[in-house]
Amino acid sequence: MTKKEILDVLYSERNRLMSMYTRPGWTTWALVGAIASLLWIMLDLYFRASISWIYSVAIYFLLYNIYVCGGCLVISFKNDHQPIWQKYEFTDRIKLVYAFIIYAVQLLLLIIHKSFFVGGISEVFYWFSIVFIAVLLLLFLLIYLLSFIPSLRTQKNNRWGGFLGLFFLLIAVTWGIFIIREHNFLDEGSIKVGLLLVAIGLLMECFNISTPSKLKKLDNLINKVLYENYIDEDAVMSELEKCMIGLKYGDYLMNQNYDYISKWTRYLYYNLLTLNDSINNSTGYNDTIHSVIHDSMKRIDNLQPVVHNVLKMIKLGYDETDVDPKLSPLLRVMQDSIDIIGIWLEIQKKTSEYNFEDFGKFVNAKMQEADIIFKKNNINNE
Repeated sequence: MTKKEILDVLYSERNRLMSMYTRPGWTTWALVGAIASLLWIMLDLYFRASISWIYSVAIYFLLYNIYVCGGCLVISFKNDHQPIWQKYEFTDRIKLVYAFIIYAVQLLLLIIHKSFFVGGISEVFYWFSIVFIAVLLLLFLLIYLLSFIPSLRTQKNNRWGGFLGLFFLLIAVTWGIFIIREHNFLDEGSIKVGLLLVAIGLLMECFNISTPSKLKKLDNLINKVLYENYIDEDAVMSELEKCMIGLKYGDYLMNQNYDYISKWTRYLYYNLLTLNDSINNSTGYNDTIHSVIHDSMKRIDNLQPVVHNVLKMIKLGYDETDVDPKLSPLLRVMQDSIDIIGIWLEIQKKTSEYNFEDFGKFVNAKMQEADIIFKKNNINNE
């Protein structure tokens, strides 16, 4: 790619990231304001009524684990393997620390209130939860330490989502048992505080603290490309992958190229129809035939480099065995484009090798090939 094309990729990703970061209602200040309002309401409830904080926290942990369980189940049903541009980065350390604190507090409270789980099935749930949370904390700690070793970054593995979801559901049941045994009646104030804690927790997860850092790194990369004479394309793309993991490169490729390639591929197809009709209505070469061929060659000169550049960008961003499924329409239309361009190049070559009658037969045969291509993929109806 040229320097301009590399910069186009970088600027496009920056604009996409900025639009997400500043979307109405979800800015940092809006989230801070919402959290502060909920905290104020929670404190007001505390001073107005007698609140059992352990009961409220138990409600929060019950719903939090159900929420995590649901997330695990959703992940388990996703069969898409994320490509290099959408790898899960272990270095999302803020969320790791947040999760570590949440489960460390759960473990501590369960140990303190062990007396609520004596005997029967409740004790089974209790010990299971204790063991699983302890293992989970060790796992969080290990992941945090490994996050400092870039070579150990890996892709998400969705196979264990449902299995882990079951564990979190059992922890939720443990907290449900605690709530039942803590009170034999509904404590309205404590329930409200518990629900407010859930709302605050969900809003805190909406913070994208890493976005300003990503924007800063991306700006540095753009400056590097702007002011260096020699640009190593592979190095730039690798640097983008390292500092901007999570950016949806596939979306950029689709948005920037699909409509353009699809439009001009259809145009070449219709030009082939026009050429075939002109030949059938003529007894020799005329200005219309030459004009259609000349116009098509001009379009190919513009379209062909775009198709080749997109293929290069896909190879840079993805492993050949693990391309983003969302790119399937783009790959399909690019293949059609390559095929139709090939047909046109053959037609141009044959204009000097065949007499008009043979040329007409050749064009008619190529028209049938094009019909098969376009009817198979339904491109001409898009």
